Amino acid sequence: MSPAAFALLAFLPDVAIELQGDFVTVAHIRSDTDFDATRRFYDPDGQAAAQAATFFRPGLTLRPGLDLAVFYEAELGWSAWSRTDPGQPNPYGETDLAGITARHHQLWAEWRPDDALAVRIGFQPIADPSRLFLDHHLGAARVDLTVGALSTRFFAGQLPDSTFEGIAVNEDNFVNDSLLVGSQSAWDIDFLVLDAGLYAVIDQRVDDRPLRLGTGLLGVRVEREGYAAWLHVLGQYGTFGNTGVDGETTLLAGAAQLGMALETGPWSAGFGAFALTPDDAYHGNDRQGAFFGSAKNLSPTRFLTEDETRDTYDNLDERLASAWGPFFFDRAGLAVADASASYAVGEVWTPELIVGAGFALEPENALGERFVGIELTWANDFQVAKDAWFFAHALVFVPGGAAAARVNDVDRTATEPLFGGQAGFELRF
Repeated sequence: MSPAAFALLAFLPDVAIELQGDFVTVAHIRSDTDFDATRRFYDPDGQAAAQAATFFRPGLTLRPGLDLAVFYEAELGWSAWSRTDPGQPNPYGETDLAGITARHHQLWAEWRPDDALAVRIGFQPIADPSRLFLDHHLGAARVDLTVGALSTRFFAGQLPDSTFEGIAVNEDNFVNDSLLVGSQSAWDIDFLVLDAGLYAVIDQRVDDRPLRLGTGLLGVRVEREGYAAWLHVLGQYGTFGNTGVDGETTLLAGAAQLGMALETGPWSAGFGAFALTPDDAYHGNDRQGAFFGSAKNLSPTRFLTEDETRDTYDNLDERLASAWGPFFFDRAGLAVADASASYAVGEVWTPELIVGAGFALEPENALGERFVGIELTWANDFQVAKDAWFFAHALVFVPGGAAAARVNDVDRTATEPLFGGQAGFELRF
């Protein structure tokens, strides 16, 4: 136990304490920020993107009783080596200053009297089984019920919104907030798990443009030793006020994801695909077909989708889409297929090869182009302890016209390949 834990025990002798954390230092570089080599009119720093930074996410669990728990998690960083200055006069300044950034990530309390019931209230992660629609941290109340092989979760909370409603508590209200309610169940039948979920969002962040969105999910997961597979299908229906030429827009969209993972001896392999429906080619009509989602998924790709080492918020699926609060929607739609394979060389080195390709499902919303691009990533992990490893990754992305049309700054038809890499150290406990 750490000295800090001993110090806490001196004041809280009847409280069990658990510490956890995730530490990452990474340097990454990319040959360009888009797929166009044209020099910009004002570009003194060149077009490459590179940075070295450190990040630490410590977590603390307090258990004042067998059925009670309080959990707190903070994010320290992203502390860029070239920008962060711990010696500046105001180390607690705004995040655009050069101080070390700190954010509250999770803060919740849980009552779990037995294995059949759990109640959790506070700021916590909420995700659907596919991650395609919900994978957010938010303030919520959650109730988990388990009866035999059936487990059900009910939750209600508020998604973060960007509407300024004043600084003082008495200046805030629920008028321009984003509210979420939902329920999801998992029925565990031997090695088979059946998933179902219903979710509703009422988003009023913009006056006279309320978003009312309902999402349903059905899925199945197979989990056996050395083998796993999954399939989830989602449907959306709702209304979006004053977003069409004639006023209200009807939302009718969907998404699907499937995949499998295999493991035998030192070998591991995976295959997967997901698709998000597009809108039609007539912007502003009374029908919106683009899926509102989290920009999260189960794909292992590092550029087409979120980087699993550390999210740098520039993954291509987010850049192709438009944001509405915590959700993203891509009017061209998106389909991604991927495959990966890794081999553990002893207990030290694990190389992995990842290939993924993306496609726009409505070319008319991507200047007539369908191909988004293909990613090839070679990832290497070097284990130095049970929960610590060095890593070195390299990637190349060959873009298609559907990516160039929406990402490039100057020439919307240029498709120059993008090269990148990252190296660093990660420690979890």
